[in-house]
Amino acid sequence: MIGRNSLNTWWLVQASANVTCWIGDAGATQMGPVNQATIVPVQPLPATPATFVDTYTCNTTLHNLTVVFNWSAVSYVTGYRLFRNGTQITDLPPTTTSFSDTNAPRGVSLVYALEAHNDYGAAAQITVSVPSCD
Repeated sequence: MIGRNSLNTWWLVQASANVTCWIGDAGATQMGPVNQATIVPVQPLPATPATFVDTYTCNTTLHNLTVVFNWSAVSYVTGYRLFRNGTQITDLPPTTTSFSDTNAPRGVSLVYALEAHNDYGAAAQITVSVPSCD
């Protein structure tokens, strides 16, 4: 162990000569004076975007469904992941706050989820539902 967070709930361990990682207290066995380890500042996880709105156009003549999303930006983010019915469809840069899904499937109800992420993990997902387009 080469460091800890200030709450003693996460431990920075050196796995090999050039690989370090954080492990949670629940997954660790403490041995020795761990409270004497250096406190390592940890970047916080990004927040969940406060808004995640969609507008959709079901065009039965052209047989397509387009869903457009907009969300609020959050701090400490390195990107956003967008999921459709549990499968990731894109990973977007941190400056992006909108996306158009022009390949949305028709004939099924859709649930989209957005998560903000950084090098330390991901925020809780925020979801919206789009009804079936027949």
